[in-house]
Amino acid sequence: MPRWQLRFTGLCALAVSTALLSTSTASADEPAPAPSYSYLGGAAAHLANPGSAPPGANDPTCRPTAQRPEPVVLLHGLSNQAITWNTMSPVLRAHGYCVFSTDYGVGQLGSLGAVAPIEVSAAQIAAFIDQVLATTGAEKVDVIGHSMGGAVPFYYLNHLGGIPKVDDYIAMAAPLAGTTLSGLQTMFASVLDHTPDLETLLATRCHERSTAPARSAAIISRRASSVGVGAIPKVSVAAEESSTNGYRS
Repeated sequence: MPRWQLRFTGLCALAVSTALLSTSTASADEPAPAPSYSYLGGAAAHLANPGSAPPGANDPTCRPTAQRPEPVVLLHGLSNQAITWNTMSPVLRAHGYCVFSTDYGVGQLGSLGAVAPIEVSAAQIAAFIDQVLATTGAEKVDVIGHSMGGAVPFYYLNHLGGIPKVDDYIAMAAPLAGTTLSGLQTMFASVLDHTPDLETLLATRCHERSTAPARSAAIISRRASSVGVGAIPKVSVAAEESSTNGYRS
């Protein structure tokens, strides 16, 4: 073999071994990637590692401090934890908070949550909060929810004994008074008004497949608007309307 080929082969072998060494070292020693500040960054993280928690979340060794006494529980909307909290989770963790997140209400939409009946989603949230309290030893948590993740905790707080376990409750762009899904519900209701046979068929099918009496958590029904806001301590509705998802409170 000519000398230049030997030299080229040696360089290739050196490059490959260096790359492998640097990859193994990076995975063990390098810190988590910086927040992307982009919803697309969260989507990319989910695609790269489906079902994973966002950076900085769910560290079982994290303990509250005097400055940050309550762990923060992040609740996604019609999405999942990796997509929604890819930025906020590491930012909160960098500021000293213990951060925990979970996927809840997963159903017909695969990895996208918040589509199960409200009672089911709220019960899952209740169990997760109990787990966080047991893990960290904290007396209460702070809850931050986006969209349906801000609305479903209403049921937890008012019907599942959640009020004593929550210090601060922040709902961002949550449909607390219901939503028409940017007019889709109104349009569909109009179609049903003009096709009663279709309405009967859908009602029958939904009744056959439903395991709970509540409607899907993808649409907050009128019952959500009857939940007493006054019974919830320290309620903070961060945004009543969101131009990004079309939900109206």
